[in-house]
Amino acid sequence: MKNGIITDEEKDVALGAFYGGNATSVKEDVVSILKADGYLETLTSPNGIVTRLTHMGVAFYVSGGYVERTRKKREESRKEFKRKICTAVIGAFSGAVFGFIAGILANWLNSGGG
Repeated sequence: MKNGIITDEEKDVALGAFYGGNATSVKEDVVSILKADGYLETLTSPNGIVTRLTHMGVAFYVSGGYVERTRKKREESRKEFKRKICTAVIGAFSGAVFGFIAGILANWLNSGGG
């Protein structure tokens, strides 16, 4: 926990504990977050109360969990930034080329070449 904020790594450790069946040491605040995100559920029966991973929680954990989701978001953000830069450069270059050609044509037409 950094500055009172539960990290993605801590959430993934908790998911792993539930996945492995050894979740006795998982903190209640982490459990609350995992429940709110839909990855855990609490079942009540005459035999007691059990908290376990949902099917969505298992799939999320197996696919890399919170750390992987954050990495993918960061990577997608980088790709989007690169796309925007390339689009701006191409747009600026094509605008400059078009302006250059238009200038040449205007000079040519003004000098009586047409």
